[in-house]
Amino acid sequence: MNYEQAFKKAKRRQIIWILIYCPIVVVIYVLSVEFGAIYHNVYVWLILLVAVLTVFSMRYGIKKIAEGVKCDSCGCNIYNNYLSCKNDGIKLNFCPSCGLKL
Repeated sequence: MNYEQAFKKAKRRQIIWILIYCPIVVVIYVLSVEFGAIYHNVYVWLILLVAVLTVFSMRYGIKKIAEGVKCDSCGCNIYNNYLSCKNDGIKLNFCPSCGLKL
């Protein structure tokens, strides 16, 4: 698999992660609002659960997505370097760590 395909796969993984996670948080939040009118403690615990899930998913999702593209030679993560080069309009032709031509 070439690097362009690997970067596209990592981007798809990021979008899928968001599509799976967002409905779960919305359902928990709606349930907390519904039951919060009746039981205040349930509201507090469900909102706390939403906050914890948000932080966990952000950390876990970013870690899983970022480890998607590695250099064949040294194994360093080049996904973030690729994104910053793409934003600057530069083509990433080599690994920043070992200098291997990609």
